[in-house]
Amino acid sequence: MTQTAGSSHKVFRRARIWVALPLAFALGAVAAAFTLHEPIGRGLELRVSDAFRGMASLPDEADSPVPVRTMLVAVDDGALRQFGHWPWSWSRLGDLVRLLDDLGSQLTVLDIEFIEEDPARIVPETGPDGKPRDRIDRTVPHMVESIRAAGNVLVPFSLYIRERPGTETSGKAPAAVPDQPAASGQARPAAAPLVIPPILERHAVRLMNNSGREPPALYEAEGFQPMIAPLSEACAGSGYTSILHDAEDGKVRRVPLVVRGGDKVFPHLMLEAAGLWRFGPGYQVRIADDRFYVESADGKDSVSIPIGQRP
Repeated sequence: MTQTAGSSHKVFRRARIWVALPLAFALGAVAAAFTLHEPIGRGLELRVSDAFRGMASLPDEADSPVPVRTMLVAVDDGALRQFGHWPWSWSRLGDLVRLLDDLGSQLTVLDIEFIEEDPARIVPETGPDGKPRDRIDRTVPHMVESIRAAGNVLVPFSLYIRERPGTETSGKAPAAVPDQPAASGQARPAAAPLVIPPILERHAVRLMNNSGREPPALYEAEGFQPMIAPLSEACAGSGYTSILHDAEDGKVRRVPLVVRGGDKVFPHLMLEAAGLWRFGPGYQVRIADDRFYVESADGKDSVSIPIGQRP
């Protein structure tokens, strides 16, 4: 039987399709496994994502009824030359708080951790009789009274975020991860219950859930590093400054806006600043439809931003 040239081309095309389809599925499966499970593939995925994010345009700024004027006080080389090496005396920082208050600051955010009391310092000065003498500068009371008098100062704290081994960071050494498997033949020790420092309980934020669904999954805290008690009592608000590094390359690509600690929810310092600035004390947060809402205490006014799977 004679086979024409046209029929042979059709047979060849059908054969190519039957070969190409399984090959495409196989390559897709290999690429998915490579991207999701291999460190090299995950790193490639992050680099491609970074490139696309870098090319994306920023959203237009929302119209604000009141212009927000922001002043950044930087501890730069010039300041170090003028006032000496860091850390500075808390008396100097207290004077800075008072100066900003005199200049009309409506909200002052100190991005400095105060986990240990500043020691008293000996300050040389000239007495009324013209003779030199030493004065004891008790810096902590001065700082506390400056913050309390201003009434609008935010002081941060740190917490350790539990996610996966190797990614917990807060500016301190990584905390132990209780979910790591125990050695062969040994029972895994039970995780110690989380203890929330009492001085931080007043800085928790209200997380509303009016949808009737399960509460949203949040990052969990496994330890706290609070500020000293007198500053916690004197400040107008607080939030954590901890961040998450991606284990693959150490870069920061996400910032949890809230973290759950026991039965409390704590805000990031930038969320605390935004909530107090826009809505004042008693603001609350809500998560719904892949958006994060910051609302007034009565829920009548709110702003929102899109978020990923977890805030």
